[in-house]
Amino acid sequence: MRNESAEEPKEAFIVESVIGIFAFNSKEEVVEKEIFPANPEIIVRALLRLERGEAIAEVREILRRLSQKGFRVFTFENKVLARTIEDEMRLESRFEGCTAAGDLLRSRLVEMALETGAVKRREDAYALMQEVAIRIASERVTKESEKIEPMIVQAVQVLDELDKMINVLSTKTREWYGLHFPELSRLIDEHETYMKLVVNLGKRENFTVKSLEENGVPNPLSGKAAEKASRSLGGSLRTEDLEAIKGICREVLSLYNLRNSVSDYVASLSEEVAPNTVEVGGPLLTAKLIAKAGSLTKLAMMPSSRIQILGAEKAMFRSMRTGARPPKHGLIFQHPLIHSANRKQRGKLARMLAGKLTIAARVDAYSKRFIGNQLREDLEERIRKLNSKDKKESRQPRSSELRIAG
Repeated sequence: MRNESAEEPKEAFIVESVIGIFAFNSKEEVVEKEIFPANPEIIVRALLRLERGEAIAEVREILRRLSQKGFRVFTFENKVLARTIEDEMRLESRFEGCTAAGDLLRSRLVEMALETGAVKRREDAYALMQEVAIRIASERVTKESEKIEPMIVQAVQVLDELDKMINVLSTKTREWYGLHFPELSRLIDEHETYMKLVVNLGKRENFTVKSLEENGVPNPLSGKAAEKASRSLGGSLRTEDLEAIKGICREVLSLYNLRNSVSDYVASLSEEVAPNTVEVGGPLLTAKLIAKAGSLTKLAMMPSSRIQILGAEKAMFRSMRTGARPPKHGLIFQHPLIHSANRKQRGKLARMLAGKLTIAARVDAYSKRFIGNQLREDLEERIRKLNSKDKKESRQPRSSELRIAG
């Protein structure tokens, strides 16, 4: 504790507890107090408001009486509350994470409850503290569950599981139907299109140019598929076998519909939580970055170099262990800017994108201003300059070519 002197203003230490608000002087003597009613619901409501930094009536009354007694400096163990008092009441407030006065009160809490008349028996004090602790924990869990970010984390995990299920079932179904029409798998890459063709057309005899085009297969691919169907090396297929395969295909298509609805849901959540990051990286990539980091706040606290390889931790650890080349990108490879670029440019583009994503995430987490369009335009301008520079360098002859020409 600090020693009071004639030159220094009198300081009071404000400590909140289950039984009420206490004010101590520098000699660890109680100089003011406000006792809560022995009602767990009222106490929990007051403590949660204090936790959020609200200057409740009991705190304001204590500060008013302390000011009349000549106290001018007020030290709190609650940083947010100290800032609120300074801003709203214009009083000199300080913050200390743990004060001697607070340690004293917590060590003698039951005795203080009995002395102040907050409870009549020691058993009542223990029962009150237990009830309040349980209710506060319950309120915090409920509040955490109501946040949007945990919803994003869970939805992204469901999305990943759906992708795994679709890939496994589609691969097995392709192998199964491939016994009848093996050439189709090499022509149709997309699982969803493949499943639709099997459900709608059935046996390979029905794979004509007209029927394929009616099912969304464009020319000249429809012509190739029809030709392969007419000369397929696959075996015949019984009706019951075909119906079994079609049943699996229908289930896969229903999983695709479910995935699309979950994807739309995830996109809407990410746009609500992080509009700037969505503008730069897209809704699904934003959601996956938040889910991988754990929350938007954790993502905002990461340096751009970490965001660049987020999701590629195994490759990074392998490079550290074996000396192999480190990964250039992680989840951000899913951004069309990265996966559509040539290999030489991917590293530079990944650094650019990660830098803009870092700025966007920090603005979303701490500022709530919308600058996403500016960040996206700046990123696009830097990409244009990079492409222009690469084109100029590619047109310039190499030094060896110059020597030969000379």
